[in-house]
Amino acid sequence: MSLFGKKLKINDSLYDLLVRATEIKGASSPEELANEILTDGIEQILRSAGKGDVSSEELEDITNKLKGLGYLE
Repeated sequence: MSLFGKKLKINDSLYDLLVRATEIKGASSPEELANEILTDGIEQILRSAGKGDVSSEELEDITNKLKGLGYLE
């Protein structure tokens, strides 16, 4: 995660669910699982909004932005 990156605030009960899901899924950390969930969710939203044909350049741009925000490594 970037030292000066954005942070996403979630309530305690949602974080507790994320920790439980991390253990069940075997992810290395809640952050890793959250990144995976966010990536999948964003891709689904883009597809349902008619943006399913995202070009490789757009996908790379989105990925770089998520990395810059500390959501992806």
